[in-house]
Amino acid sequence: MNIIFISPHFPLHFFNFCDRLKHLGANVLGIGDAPYDSLLNAVNRKQESLGHRLLPSERFPLMEQLITSLSVGNKLNLLVWDGTFLYVHSNYAHTLHYCRLASGGLLFSTHPLRCLPAEDWQPLPFLRLMVYQGGDTVYTGAPLSQEYFDPEENYEYKELDYANL
Repeated sequence: MNIIFISPHFPLHFFNFCDRLKHLGANVLGIGDAPYDSLLNAVNRKQESLGHRLLPSERFPLMEQLITSLSVGNKLNLLVWDGTFLYVHSNYAHTLHYCRLASGGLLFSTHPLRCLPAEDWQPLPFLRLMVYQGGDTVYTGAPLSQEYFDPEENYEYKELDYANL
């Protein structure tokens, strides 16, 4: 079953329907235009439950948990800015690269951009949450296990004549 779910972020609990449908075996495509801050509702709820603003030592593991739960069966190239830190993660091999600019900033791209020297581009550390502040790495997460692989039906068999050899 294929389902297109419009605005899974509104109202706030509707994303749970997409998650449950996926766990029941449906292919769910969520299309939304949520502002970036709505992605951090789990962080806000955690802060409310603790009664204080999360320290980085509390925030980073929480973001790792969220990314792990989001990445089950999903392709993620994720960049989230919370006003202090930039969280970056990829679970799809060879699809997120970065380049350190002369200004000290970082540029992220799915493929190295030709406008900068190829040797300046590096692959993002794969299956790890990376956290940056002011162009500096402030946190490198533990290895995560939810690598995304394209389903076999997405592959084209160009040489079918040789498939049975």
